[in-house]
Amino acid sequence: MRKLSEIIREAEHTDTQIHQIYEEGKMTEEYLIETKTGVKNGFYKRYEFDNLIEEGNYQDGVKQGIWRKYNVSFSYYENGKLIEEKHNVDTIHW
Repeated sequence: MRKLSEIIREAEHTDTQIHQIYEEGKMTEEYLIETKTGVKNGFYKRYEFDNLIEEGNYQDGVKQGIWRKYNVSFSYYENGKLIEEKHNVDTIHW
């Protein structure tokens, strides 16, 4: 049985919270959530075995801008090597 925990901190001088998700004592995710709406808005980072494997930004709960995925292979170590880059921009209808 996996042990999950979450730490929530208020970000200084903003209306956001920093959420950190831990599994078996190791951080697996870190992101910002707007306090009033509960929606992801700001940076997002995902970790595996203490290595950063994905990062990007959310805007109003939707992936926005450049997202990076890093190769974290434990059969061939290339930690931190950029393996994919996407430019995700949602269409805005006026």
